[in-house]
Amino acid sequence: MRLLIAIIFIIQIGSIDSYAHAKENIIPKAWKNGIHKKVRLKEHTNIKYPLVHLNRPGAIPVILLHGFGGNVHNWMDLGSALYNEGYDVWGFTWTINKERNIDAAGAKTVKEIAKYVFKRTGQKSFIIGHSLGGMVARIYALGLIKGSDGKYIISKEAQRDNARYVKGSVVISSPNGIFTEDISSYLKIFDNMPNSYLPGSVDLSHVINAGVAETDTLWVKLLNLNLYVLRIPFVSDFITFVFNMKMHDFDDYSLAKLARYGYQPVPVSYKDDLQRMSDQIGSSSGDIVYADVFLKEKRPFPFAYITGSEDPLAPTESLIQEARAHGETFLSLRQAGHIDPLFGKMGNQSVRFILNFLKEQK
Repeated sequence: MRLLIAIIFIIQIGSIDSYAHAKENIIPKAWKNGIHKKVRLKEHTNIKYPLVHLNRPGAIPVILLHGFGGNVHNWMDLGSALYNEGYDVWGFTWTINKERNIDAAGAKTVKEIAKYVFKRTGQKSFIIGHSLGGMVARIYALGLIKGSDGKYIISKEAQRDNARYVKGSVVISSPNGIFTEDISSYLKIFDNMPNSYLPGSVDLSHVINAGVAETDTLWVKLLNLNLYVLRIPFVSDFITFVFNMKMHDFDDYSLAKLARYGYQPVPVSYKDDLQRMSDQIGSSSGDIVYADVFLKEKRPFPFAYITGSEDPLAPTESLIQEARAHGETFLSLRQAGHIDPLFGKMGNQSVRFILNFLKEQK
């Protein structure tokens, strides 16, 4: 077995040049050319949020919110595609504030992001959220606020205010609290996610700013071999869970890019929230059941939905139910797992659907 692995490893090394021709860019050109920096969303704070801005002055801004355990670089393919179609793209790693839980992220962090982009563009944005990013986008739209008694409530005034900054939203593989099977076993995978960076992972923004992106893609190619042959324990198990492996070939670097560039340590507050939500998705104070308000509460701006048929966390049936409850449009991707809609062929389908939705709201 070791000899077989060594032979495959040598073949992989020897074929790096051919892979470079097979894939024009592992890191899309637009993403490499973007502005990579950390920003304060408001004054009088020491917290700086990683931002990737694909700057297109005067164009309609699109805000990208990643999912649980992810970061802004989960969007390198989809975000670059939207930029190439004429949009001003703003991607944030929004989970770094350890003092906030999921409720506070939706009520405060997303609002700070929306106001930050509005202040710099003078235009309303579209928010595209994957998984947990789609949940906090909904929480923002619903105008969730924390009352003086510590309980969360839905505020119509906050809804109207939030609609001043956002024009519409697309949620991708984003749970709404309606499950077709027991998800406790899946939540354990998230609970076991490391509180530090994974071995072999790096900050892609740092790599790009240092001017070594082309060199670093060598590690992506080698990691690609590890994922398929050596099976790095945690990374392999997690990726098998979130991807439908049938949709990815050996020379498709989506898996390796996610492992190399796509992980962000998860604050304990988010993990605690996720465990609490194993029975029911709702506010941390227990006063609001998101499965109810996501379906019943009218939103101040339109939504659209993308779902995968092989995704147990955001079942197709549940998102279609939510879309129909609000008379909104949806895309169901056959054989897609939880994160497949962001990459490869399915990512292309997602882009086409998103573009249609954005153009309809103009």
